[in-house]
Amino acid sequence: MSLSYLRRKGAILPPIEDEGNLPAKAILKKIRDFYFRKEQSNTEIDDFAEGHFLELLRDYPQSMCSQHMTNSLKQLIGLLYFEDRMDDKPKAKGDWEGYSYEHLALIFVRSKATIYQAIHEKETEVKQLLTEGSLRQKARGLALEELVNEEKEKLKLEQNNQKNEQGK
Repeated sequence: MSLSYLRRKGAILPPIEDEGNLPAKAILKKIRDFYFRKEQSNTEIDDFAEGHFLELLRDYPQSMCSQHMTNSLKQLIGLLYFEDRMDDKPKAKGDWEGYSYEHLALIFVRSKATIYQAIHEKETEVKQLLTEGSLRQKARGLALEELVNEEKEKLKLEQNNQKNEQGK
């Protein structure tokens, strides 16, 4: 799962950041740190971690490069952690169950303890954001269905009117 996936699902993400006055040196250090950790890691997410990391670095460069955990970063960690866990669909054995602390530690270039702390600090807030996003997505789906039905009714009326006019 990525940020784009969360956006498509209607999740409320922190505002995208710009680089501000972040030195290129800090960004390159974060990239090097990521690749060093990736080389040391042994998880099945390794193949996807690079894309997720780069997407995070693109949208949240200041938070990703900060030595301290920003609120935005904590929220993103929580969103990625809880997204799959809040899914009501039953999972078969061997199905993807979501990101582990180890996966998130690799993607965010943080320790597992820091990831754990962020998840537990933001749990309530993140679950609420995911629920709101899900409800918003369902509402959009219902509204679209309603519009489609209205258009179908209009077409039927137009066809009936044309048949009536032709029958005269």
